[in-house]
Amino acid sequence: MLRRLRLNNWQCHQDLQIDLDKITVLVGGNDIGKTAILRALVFLAFNQWNGAANSHVTWGEEFSEIELAFDDNVVIRRKGKSVNDYVLNNIVYNAFGAGKVPGPVVNALNLGMDNVQQQHDPAFWLTLTAGQAASALNEIFNLSSIDNALGMVGTELRLAKSTEALIQERLDDAQRTKKELDWVVKANEDLKELEALEADLADNSRRIQSLIDQIETLERSLLETKRLAGVIDLAENALIVGQQCLDVGNRIAALISLQNKQSEIAVMEKDLKIKEKKLAGWLKETCPLCGRGN
Repeated sequence: MLRRLRLNNWQCHQDLQIDLDKITVLVGGNDIGKTAILRALVFLAFNQWNGAANSHVTWGEEFSEIELAFDDNVVIRRKGKSVNDYVLNNIVYNAFGAGKVPGPVVNALNLGMDNVQQQHDPAFWLTLTAGQAASALNEIFNLSSIDNALGMVGTELRLAKSTEALIQERLDDAQRTKKELDWVVKANEDLKELEALEADLADNSRRIQSLIDQIETLERSLLETKRLAGVIDLAENALIVGQQCLDVGNRIAALISLQNKQSEIAVMEKDLKIKEKKLAGWLKETCPLCGRGN
C-alpha cells in the first residue's frame, strides 16, 4: 500500500509531501498541480515523460526528485542535467532509458498502466469499445499473458506447419530421388555378385595355374624318367655287351689255353719221339740189365 509521496522540484511543486491512504482525493482549482502529481507517479513507475527532456524540472533547479514510500520500501526517481537514476532502499540503479525501469524497482512497485488513469482517460469503461474494454480487463487480470502465450503458440504453430510443409516437400523429393535411384540397389547387388564371381574366377585361375605347374613338374619328371630309362637301357645293353665280351674273352682264354696245351702236347710229342728214338736205339742194343740183345 502506498504511504507517502514527496515531490521536489517537480514542475510547480518545489517541495510537496502527501500522506496517502487507501483513498486519497486531490481537490483544487485549475493549474495548481493536481495532474503534475499524477505525472510524477507515472514517471516514477514507468519512466515515461511526454514533454521535452528535463522540462519537468522546476525553473532554475538542476534536477527533480520523486519519492514514494509504500509498505517497507522507498523508491526515489531523480532526473535532471546532472543525474538520472533510481534509488531503492538506498541502493542506486542507473536508468536505462525512456520506458525502462530497473528490475528490482519494477518488482518492488508491482504497478501497471491499468493502475493509473490519466486526466483525459474515459471515466467509465462503459464508454470504451469492446476491444478497449477487453484489453483493459486483460491487463487487470493478467489475461494479456494468456493472449501473448496464445499468440506465441499460434506463431509457433504456423512455423511448425511451415516447417512440416518444408520437411514434407524434402521428404517427397527424397522419395522421388530414392525411386530414381532404385537401380542402384540392384546394381550394388549385381556388383557384389560380379565381385564374388571375380573372386571365384581368381581362385579358379590360381587352381588352374597350380595344376599347370604340377603338370609341368610331372612332364619334367617324365622326361627325367625317360632319360633315366634310356640310361637304364644303355646300361642293360652295356651289361649284355659286357657279358658277351666276357663270354668271348672266356672263349679266347679257353682257346689260348687249348693252344698252350697243344703246344705242350707238341713239345711232349717231340720229347716222346726223342725218347722213342732213344728207346729204339736202346732196343737195338743189349739190355744193360739182363744182357740180352734185341
